Amino acid sequence: MRSLPFHDPDEPAQNLLRGMLSDMRHAVLAVNDPETGSPYLARVAAQLGADGMPLLLISDMATHTRLLARDPRASLLIAPRPQPRGDAMTQPRASLQGRATRLPRNTPDHQARLDRWLAAHPKSTVYASLPDFAFWQMHSESCTLNAGFGKAFRFTRADMQKPPAAMDRGSD
Repeated sequence: MRSLPFHDPDEPAQNLLRGMLSDMRHAVLAVNDPETGSPYLARVAAQLGADGMPLLLISDMATHTRLLARDPRASLLIAPRPQPRGDAMTQPRASLQGRATRLPRNTPDHQARLDRWLAAHPKSTVYASLPDFAFWQMHSESCTLNAGFGKAFRFTRADMQKPPAAMDRGSD
């Protein structure tokens, strides 16, 4: 049992989170800036990888990438796509916490990952193969899902690895 104000993740909460992750095309990335001691935020292109982990395609020239290379702890804030109308504070959103790892280009998986990425982000063809762009994988350790007023759920790593029973969004 989770402590208040969080509920145990039930099947509808798992389905909502899985759907948000499957539909994800952007996220807000939060990283640590050791020079200022403050968080650093950036909007990044993102999608769910074939293995169910969030993927980012980011440039080595970006501040957030340099900060991730120094300290891999990170958070992602995601919301439904398309963004519903109305009060944003009543809309679902999820914050994933974990560590990001840069994925090497010279592996058999890289081309499949790139092809999958370009299918979801066709406009990124312009920069996705540039030498300063690389995939980073977010290894989520926990997640907080706010599904609306009074509907807050805390997911552990084990909770996030459970496939929802009635959900197959075809994310591969």
